[in-house]
Amino acid sequence: MDDIKMLALTQGAPFSKNTYSGTTFGVLTGLKKKGILVAAEDVEPELFIRKALNAVGSFSFNKEKWRQKYVRSDGRFNYCSKKAARVINDQRSDVNCVLQMGALFSPLSSAGSLPPVISYHDSNIALSAKGGVHSFSSLVSSSIIQKRFKMESDIYHGNDLILTFSDYVKRSMVEDFGVSEEKIKVVYAGSNLEKMIIAENKSYDENVILFVGKDFERKGGKVVLEAFQKIKKSVKDVKLIILGADIEVADPAVEVYGFVDKNTQGGEELINEIYQRASVFVMPSFFEPFGIVFCEAMFHKLPCVGSNICAMPEIVKDGESGFLIEPGNSTQLAEKVIEILLDKKLAHDLGHKGYEIAHDRFTWDRVADRVVDAISAL
Repeated sequence: MDDIKMLALTQGAPFSKNTYSGTTFGVLTGLKKKGILVAAEDVEPELFIRKALNAVGSFSFNKEKWRQKYVRSDGRFNYCSKKAARVINDQRSDVNCVLQMGALFSPLSSAGSLPPVISYHDSNIALSAKGGVHSFSSLVSSSIIQKRFKMESDIYHGNDLILTFSDYVKRSMVEDFGVSEEKIKVVYAGSNLEKMIIAENKSYDENVILFVGKDFERKGGKVVLEAFQKIKKSVKDVKLIILGADIEVADPAVEVYGFVDKNTQGGEELINEIYQRASVFVMPSFFEPFGIVFCEAMFHKLPCVGSNICAMPEIVKDGESGFLIEPGNSTQLAEKVIEILLDKKLAHDLGHKGYEIAHDRFTWDRVADRVVDAISAL
């Protein structure tokens, strides 16, 4: 480990908790603790260049479509790739490996000989395309998807090591892109709540169901609302808390908090308070590249109910730390939540098992250990 001297390349401020939804902050902080991170640089275009690229090549009247087209535009990819190559050349004498966050740029396309380049991924274009209307792929043309597939394939085959959040992504790298299995290491991810208040004697008495997700429909929010109407018939005084989604619900038993910034003291305190109130966590997503929020719920000793697709079965162990259901099945969701709420011992056992799993697998320190092991084997 003493021989590893790493340069990290990010799109967004490396140690901002808003970059890559906090993932960049988590993994780089873990690697910094290990003493292997020499430098971390943002390769994102400067604001005036970003605006120019955004306006010229990506315009759409649909704002989200416009954003997705810009994020995956040739102009942005080429600018970030060239900047990444310049950064590597500037740091070449001080580092002996490069960590690339994601696949939206590639120093390989703009540089000559490089130290080993490692990249870290929560998903890829092939999986996004399979997500249909529930992923960004529905907002861009098939020609953009095809071009992105070629770009990503070049990155995966050209880089020296691929790190993934899950075995779900690893399988796609092998099956969809033809990457050698030996070149891919699953290192998982950690919780993006930095300061969690964990109750030693967690209570499951309040009958509070918690759903967290900004993308309400993709994460199964409507399915949760349908299930909640069934749950109310069987569980007395049950409540549902919706955190992150800006929606209106007329039911007085439903509390909607909308977006809460976890990077502020007040926001972090509110999120911790809500997790402590909850008895069970639900997020029956239709498409979920990973699902870090499950890890955060498990750290708060909450039984979890998710969908039996994507990477969710790698996080939520069916029958051990929660339950998995068919996507869109509100009846099945209601049955599992009712079972948990009416059996406090079951809730306790599932929640505490999830806490053990999260501590063993889903911390950034554990992720950093796996990254070091994978790089050391190069």
